[in-house]
Amino acid sequence: MESTEFDSSILEAYDPVKILGKDGFGQVYLVKDKISKEHFALKTNIKYDVSNGFPFLIGLAASFETDEIAYVLMDLVRGKYIYHYSEQIGRMPEDYARFYSAEAIIALNYPHTHGIIHRDVKLENILVNNHGHIKFADYDACREDGLDQNNRSNVGTKMYKAPEFIQDLNYNKGVDFWAIGTVIFELLVGFHPFLPQETRENENDYIKEIIFSQDIDIPRYLSYGAYSI
Repeated sequence: MESTEFDSSILEAYDPVKILGKDGFGQVYLVKDKISKEHFALKTNIKYDVSNGFPFLIGLAASFETDEIAYVLMDLVRGKYIYHYSEQIGRMPEDYARFYSAEAIIALNYPHTHGIIHRDVKLENILVNNHGHIKFADYDACREDGLDQNNRSNVGTKMYKAPEFIQDLNYNKGVDFWAIGTVIFELLVGFHPFLPQETRENENDYIKEIIFSQDIDIPRYLSYGAYSI
């Protein structure tokens, strides 16, 4: 059984319940407030590029730091990642894709109006709660727009990065909209936009397509409204 211990000197107000998931930088725990008994999701990250943007984001309860670890305490969403829905049903019906896409764009407007770029928008970071509405997760890559002169950082997920992001050029909140466009395509079609899953040999092939491809092959079975987005 995996250990659910974390730095109690920093988070002494919370009891760890279980591990909900993990990635290359840390783990996500289910934790319980010792006083209120309310449950939260706690993400722990090895510090690699923590932003100053956390307090502006919807669903964020608190953030903590040590010399090596950044902790992000979030509202617990009792539902699924939209990624799981996509995996189960493949190509999502257009009405559902339209609804989730609209909610994702509206949700992104909030940090953007506060000068914050999410920088890791992808299917795996969009949650659907038990009421059928979405919330964004994984705020550890967020950053203030224009915090540095050129905003360059090695964060995010390559498959969802805009060309300027991949090439380590100056970028702004437009990279989030590029990623949302990729998500919308995946929901509507069932695979990434630049190179179909079955013909992609490796990640580098896909990255080259993002940078150099001028056209996207949009299936003709989509409705006129979806095709013309």
